[in-house]
Amino acid sequence: MHMARTEPGKAAERVSARGLFRGPDRCCREHDRCGTQIAALQFGFGIRNYRPHTVSHCDCDAAFRRCLRALNDTISDLIGVTFFDLLEVPCFVLRRAEQCVRWHWWGG
Repeated sequence: MHMARTEPGKAAERVSARGLFRGPDRCCREHDRCGTQIAALQFGFGIRNYRPHTVSHCDCDAAFRRCLRALNDTISDLIGVTFFDLLEVPCFVLRRAEQCVRWHWWGG
């Protein structure tokens, strides 16, 4: 989502490449660097991402939304509306599941 990048999912690394809108760029860059993501058309965390863009953990998307809202400016509002309302980019949550460690012949 970073506004100055040239490739999907690649955050700008240099200050000079961050673009004119530093506040929204910071929010987008932090979201791009979320540690829990599934790249476009990839499989991760037991989930297949069939979308043409990266999906992030819901905590990362919530932090992105808070960051944009805190800026309280037009471009941040536009990015938020586009990402969350128009595109409706999904997120995912990881949950612990019971795991079988030993099987018995009667199925228990």
